[in-house]
This record gives sequence, structure tokens and C-alpha cells, in this order.
Amino acid sequence: MKKRKHNIFLFRLGLILVVIALLYSLFAYLIKLSKAHDYFKIKKVIVRGEEEGLFSYLEGQNIFDIDLKKESEYILNLYPSYKKIRMIKMYPDRLYISFIEREPLAYVKLYRNFCVDSDLVLFDLPPKRRGLELPLIEGLETKIFGVEAGKRYNNQELALAISMIQAASGNRVLKEYFIEKIDLSDAYVVRCLFSSGNASPRATYRYNKRSVTFEIKLSSEDVVRKIKILAGILARMENDLGAIEYIDLRFKEPVIKFK
Repeated sequence: MKKRKHNIFLFRLGLILVVIALLYSLFAYLIKLSKAHDYFKIKKVIVRGEEEGLFSYLEGQNIFDIDLKKESEYILNLYPSYKKIRMIKMYPDRLYISFIEREPLAYVKLYRNFCVDSDLVLFDLPPKRRGLELPLIEGLETKIFGVEAGKRYNNQELALAISMIQAASGNRVLKEYFIEKIDLSDAYVVRCLFSSGNASPRATYRYNKRSVTFEIKLSSEDVVRKIKILAGILARMENDLGAIEYIDLRFKEPVIKFK
């Protein structure tokens, strides 16, 4: 009795394995057949954020042969100004591509100007975005070498400049001002050139609608706290900005030099 049950079990197991093998063979045959059929060849690439013609090389390829991860990495290498790419297969014969652009926070002066984002990635702006008014970071020419667009550079001074820009843009008072330049050439002092070029019409009107510029000096320690101190000073001295030559925040108490 036990032997009979054992034989039945082996028969059923063998039958299941045969069915699985047949189904696998059928599936493989259907895949092979579909790859050879024009019905599954890509006829259109739908692109959001770039020209569709740039990806015409994908047309005519079988949709099953496209490795989305590999293709995404390839395209990002071609266009480092984009932070992420999303590719979706739209069966049977279309691809959808969308991009998330890197948000430039400043220009970095090296052997030429690059943009930099919050991830410390240096890149070139696409043509449609060129001409943006951004702070210029100087003084890193001898500290960052072999620059390639699309790569991240973990430079301490660059990170400091980006943290200053982010702290200023997130401050209720300082977001009304524009950081024209951050000079990192001196190891002992960071020099920032601020202007009221982005100030409210009420503030610029007091100076006959002329932009007022003044220098900020600070060290690399405790930047966020010093940015808050600067905001408090500018809020109190809004009427006297035109008389300020520089504000030095390197010491325990701020030092203000007038023209």
C-alpha cells in the first residue's frame, strides 16, 4: 500500500515537472517569436524635458531587449545636468523618458565655470537654462583638479560655500538679498559679497533704485549661526546699508566698518 502511494506521488511529481518544462519552453518560444516580430519594435520615444530626436537611436529596437537600468545610466552620463531619469516601457512599441534636472545653486570658477548643486555635483547648464543669475564661488582653482561634468566633489570649502548659500536662501531676511560672490582663496577668512539686488522694491527705493553692495567676512566654523546673526544685523540696519563697507563675523562680537 505504501509502495503504491509512493509510486503515485512520483508519477504526479514527474507530471508536474513535465508540465512546467512545457510551459517554460512555450514561454521562451513566445518571447523569441515576439522579438522577431515588428509589433514589438519601438516606433516612438516620448520624451519629457528634452528633444525627442536625441533618443531616436532607440527606435527600431525590440522593446524586450531594452535594459532600462543600463540605458538610464548611459543617458545620465551623456546629460550630467540631470539628476535622475525615469524610463517606462509602454507596450507594445513605445518608450517614455522623463528627467529631473539638477538645481544649480552657484557657479564655481575653475579652469572654466561650472554649476554646482546641493549634492556637490559639478555640471553644465543645458542651453535653455543658461544665463541664470547665481552666486559665483571663487578660490578653488588650486583645490579641485581634473574636473569632469557630472561628478561629485567632496571638497570641504565647496561644501562650506553651499551651506552658506542654503542657509541664506532659507532665511526670511537674507532671501531678500543676493550673494554675488564667495571668495574661498584665503584659508583664514571667507569673503562674501552681498547686494540688495534681490531686495524688496521698498528697500531699493531708499537708494534711488541702485543696488547696494557690502562685504561679509566670516570663518568656516558655525556658519548657520553666523548667518542668523547677519540677518539680525541687516534687519536692524536696513536704512543704513549704503554706508556699510563690510561686516566681520569672525569674532565674538560682530565688527561693522562703515565707508
